[in-house]
Amino acid sequence: MHLILTEKNIRIGRYKNMFKIISEGKILKTIPSSKLSHIIIFTQGFSISAEALALASEKNITLTICKPYGKPISFIQPVYNHPHVQNRWNQYNAIQNGYGIQIAKKYIHTKIENQFQLLARYKHYIPQIEETMNNTIFPLLQKIKSIDPKNVPSAKQKIMSIEAHASSLYWKFFQELIPPHYNFTHRTHRHSKDPINSALNYGYGILYSECFRALTLAGLDPYAGFLHTFQNNKQSLVFDFIEPFRQTLVDSVLLASVRQGINIYLQKNGLLEKETQKRLSALYVQRLYETIPNDSNTTYQKYILYEAIKLAQILNQQNKYNHP
Repeated sequence: MHLILTEKNIRIGRYKNMFKIISEGKILKTIPSSKLSHIIIFTQGFSISAEALALASEKNITLTICKPYGKPISFIQPVYNHPHVQNRWNQYNAIQNGYGIQIAKKYIHTKIENQFQLLARYKHYIPQIEETMNNTIFPLLQKIKSIDPKNVPSAKQKIMSIEAHASSLYWKFFQELIPPHYNFTHRTHRHSKDPINSALNYGYGILYSECFRALTLAGLDPYAGFLHTFQNNKQSLVFDFIEPFRQTLVDSVLLASVRQGINIYLQKNGLLEKETQKRLSALYVQRLYETIPNDSNTTYQKYILYEAIKLAQILNQQNKYNHP
């Protein structure tokens, strides 16, 4: 279970094996630690007691602190989540030898497929989508498959060029499906001042946090990606790994919700209004706990973790790869 906090000036305390959520001296709620796997905080002026931090560590609960617009800025996890030195060694080797490019190709291929499968559900509203898929998207997917991973810098550039082309088409069609009163014209990222971009960024923040948690539990380095460039404090592997999940866990949820009449409100400072944050949090987390197609025992949250573990296993098998 996720606990997502959006209230201002809250304090997280501990009572026995429960977390207490306190505001202005009043207990808002108490939650047994046994029910939680992840606490995500979108708020300003929050504090947490040392006892509550210790409880989160004892129960293997990840604590994520996010900027109000969605960007995660801190992840707190137990130290015993990081014993997998061999996994990270294999990961670093894959960055250098081209094996990581093979993985990145798969992620971007799946991302583009998912983007246009989502749009295809609304083909009655965007009749040109089938022609675009046949004439542009399918050839782009074939180009991804044909990229030679041996020249890593060149391969990265080609993959990102194809991704940018497909994404520009995706957001153009996505915009046509959004109710016109939202005035959604294009995709922007941090510090967005319009409701749809703010709602997307908020959902991606929750998803970033879940992917970071899964990758570290699998023993991988979230800062060492195969496609996105290295920068201080940039979770490059998270940005690679998240790509196939964006459409199913955020885009489709938001699109269906606004078309069904949900209202997204902003504060004067451009951030999502607090009740809107709570409503969106509930929708995004509800999707995380839905089961994946054809497997009634696996939720999307578990699937993200399984995919992170699968990635570690694939990296451990790279000695079978024909190195350049």
